[in-house]
Amino acid sequence: MPQDRSSLQYVDYDTDAIKASTDSMNSKFNFNSTNPIEQENYQVHGIHILSEEDSTELLSLVTAVSEAFESQSFSRTYEFEPQGCEWKVPLEDIGKNTGGIRASTIITDDKDTNHWMHCIAIQQEDSHEAIYNVELSLMAPIKTTIGSSSANRSATKAFESLKHIMRKALSRLEFPKFIAGSTGESFRSFYQLNQELNEGSFGVVFRGRNRKTDDVVAVKSVNCKKLSAEDDAAIFTEVALMTNMDHPYIIKVLDFFEEQDHYLMVLEYLEGGDLFDRIGKKSAYSEEDARCCSKILISAIFYCHSNNVAHLDLKSKNLVLTSPDDDTKIKLIDFGFAQRVTGPNCLTRRCGTPYFVAPEIIRKEAYDERADMWGVGVIIYLLLSGHLPFGGRNAMDLFKNVLKGEVTFEESNWTNVSPEAKDLVKHLLDTNPETRWTSERAETCDWMRDDAEELKTHDLYPTSTKLKTFNAKMKLRASVHAIGFANALGKGMMFKLDGDKSDTVIEEEDLDTQLDD
Repeated sequence: MPQDRSSLQYVDYDTDAIKASTDSMNSKFNFNSTNPIEQENYQVHGIHILSEEDSTELLSLVTAVSEAFESQSFSRTYEFEPQGCEWKVPLEDIGKNTGGIRASTIITDDKDTNHWMHCIAIQQEDSHEAIYNVELSLMAPIKTTIGSSSANRSATKAFESLKHIMRKALSRLEFPKFIAGSTGESFRSFYQLNQELNEGSFGVVFRGRNRKTDDVVAVKSVNCKKLSAEDDAAIFTEVALMTNMDHPYIIKVLDFFEEQDHYLMVLEYLEGGDLFDRIGKKSAYSEEDARCCSKILISAIFYCHSNNVAHLDLKSKNLVLTSPDDDTKIKLIDFGFAQRVTGPNCLTRRCGTPYFVAPEIIRKEAYDERADMWGVGVIIYLLLSGHLPFGGRNAMDLFKNVLKGEVTFEESNWTNVSPEAKDLVKHLLDTNPETRWTSERAETCDWMRDDAEELKTHDLYPTSTKLKTFNAKMKLRASVHAIGFANALGKGMMFKLDGDKSDTVIEEEDLDTQLDD
């Protein structure tokens, strides 16, 4: 909801006077005179108008960006340029005396001695819908002065704080008008919570009920008071991305509430359970069954990638059946690490699950949606053989094997698997993201066109029993299994713990990843 505003200078302009840029090179603030120290890019789709005052999508965007600046003392005073939708935020006296950042009281153009932030909204002209790219940059002063190193650290810290606030504000623009969550009424007046289903690092999932329709729902409850700024923004990104998706193989968000201490995400209830558990209970399992599951996964990921979304936590437990009676109705869940892809290699956050994470993330390189295809490859390898393609007694050993990328097909596990399936797996488990197959290429590979009746004769029943064992071992490790890595500290990765409510982390060499006996 719009907040009290201290300096929204754009209200002094006519709506027609505010125009988004079409190219960042046209900056009114000489943005290209120096290179940014830090930069963050956001892509905003399908903006919903916030209020009558913000009568257009662009004004809603300008409001959100301005309020993000005004939420922090060091960025509360800024200069706004309506022709091009640009903001310049001077940062004065950074790190002096108090070691903090003092808000500027006078707008200056002295970029020679002061750090400053630049923000510009760029409209994509070649899109059928209104899409805006918002670029936020931290600019260094042109001249080096005494104490510049300390000032640089303080300015970077300020930028890190603001970029998450900005992401949250821009994500909220993509929220639809929720059935109940947008009414201002409490969650409890529309829904009730029943039994707890599972718990993770970011919240608890309950089975719930819509009080008016009596429909069964799933409710993800997140204690927002304990979230870091980055994780807080990630919740809003997750909601924004999922509410704007419409695909038969992707779980739907039905409602969302922001309450005093908790965020409550209402999701469709999937009562079929874990896909691998179901496969383990089947009396028969063939290569055609494995291909059907793979087709569904690739279709869901192709949809995500076509809409510039990277899932970034593809793993077996995130494939769930909608019904206990139908093995073909599978949905992809948990977009908690998902991010918008704004261009090649635009992502830097270290996230994922060790057994399924792509080599480029382990190498701490910038990456994009192609990292998802590695996870797809690991899941398909599991579906066909019942084993992981790479293992290790701890995360360090596991990652060394992943980086080597030596994919093997032991005859005892792969005798009844077609060459076309192995070919797909090899091209997905390619350590080079430039040559790794995309979701579009995977959808059109030879295996996807193979005769179904022939694949049904390829018996993989031994694989189904191995998948049951694999899932059991994964569940036994649930309390100590990493769900994602924090930003790298030193040379190794630091892992968050699934279900751990503290800030405990585990280092690479201490994280037990041994699943095989």
